[in-house]
Amino acid sequence: MDNYENRFVLKQITKSSQDDYITALQIYMEETPKEIRTNSNEITHWLDKKMSTSFEMLIFVLYLDDILIGFSQTTYIKSQQIAILDYISLKSPYRVNSVFLVFLNMIQNYLTVSRKQITYYIAEIGNKDHGINIDRESAFYKRVVCLENFGKIESKYYNFPLGIDNFESEFESLMYIKTNDNIAYINKETFHAIVHAICYDYYYVWYADFLNHEELELYKEKLNKYFSDIVKHSSDSNHVQISYPVCPLFQQKGNGSAFGAVPVRRKRKVSEAILLIVAIIVIPIILAAIYSIILPYLNIQFGTISTFISGLIGTCVTAYIALQVGNKK
Repeated sequence: MDNYENRFVLKQITKSSQDDYITALQIYMEETPKEIRTNSNEITHWLDKKMSTSFEMLIFVLYLDDILIGFSQTTYIKSQQIAILDYISLKSPYRVNSVFLVFLNMIQNYLTVSRKQITYYIAEIGNKDHGINIDRESAFYKRVVCLENFGKIESKYYNFPLGIDNFESEFESLMYIKTNDNIAYINKETFHAIVHAICYDYYYVWYADFLNHEELELYKEKLNKYFSDIVKHSSDSNHVQISYPVCPLFQQKGNGSAFGAVPVRRKRKVSEAILLIVAIIVIPIILAAIYSIILPYLNIQFGTISTFISGLIGTCVTAYIALQVGNKK
């Protein structure tokens, strides 16, 4: 029976000149709906900007069996020790639960090994029209973070505007949060501090590099409005509740399936490899030895037949290379 294997590799991108960044960014552009998609030029700008600021943007790409299949943008805000999972994009046919979960876990493991102090992982998921018109990416994301046991913050929240004139990006959203324990609530001041950091340590600082003074003031007014509304709707109690739903979107139709098998690569058995070596290297040598004994008795010049043997060996080697390349696809 054939053996099969999958090899995942997570790689951090540190500059836009890397070839795999361009390829991964194309996956992001193709798979992310416009209303929740940050301008790719802005991402590139912050990737190449090395100055220390209130947030740190981390870009990761995912390889499966040496094929680049995924793009991720994660933002770390040190003041609140939160990691925001902004985007995790996978190209078809790899948009399945198993690959998404591997990607998400590898990112979390990377952040742990890099010794970043992370209290909360944050995922912001669209909830336009109370979930009726949820976009494809948000629906997929919602299913998988549910499997990862993220809890939903029971408070009004918004998808903050992606610039001054991207009106489609402004709509009601849901905040999902994950800690090292399934906490039932967080203090309202903690929640307000997290939202404040996202608004002003992240979004405001991000767009300060692209807007002039008047535009930036208008943008800040928008953030002020959303922040005030969130605070207003979460101030009735000392705590903000966190719920852990049982992945209801798995039972809904129309959002596409996230189940499926991961494309696999056939692993050649050792015995097959040995047979190939024998067929390609050993057999021509044996044939050449036999010919060197038999041909003199037949009055056939060895130089004539050596050309034939060389061609035979070349053909075998070419066939072997073609077979190997075909198996990698």
